[in-house]
Amino acid sequence: MLPAHDQANQETKAEHKLRVQLLASLGRIGSNINQIARSLNRMKMWNDTTKGMFQELTKIQEGVNTIAALFKEKK
Repeated sequence: MLPAHDQANQETKAEHKLRVQLLASLGRIGSNINQIARSLNRMKMWNDTTKGMFQELTKIQEGVNTIAALFKEKK
């Protein structure tokens, strides 16, 4: 049996399953963002709208990466 302070740091099976599901979902979101960016690149139509879309996609991707990094650290 683990000491009390170690038990508090242990991830339950349910928490682990939820964390893995979250990371998988974040991976799918990242993949979708990449697909959108590739489509915008293929359009080769650069204007304020597409530039704004790329900026927003970048912000979303950064947020997804931050969340994923935080949840990968927890074990």
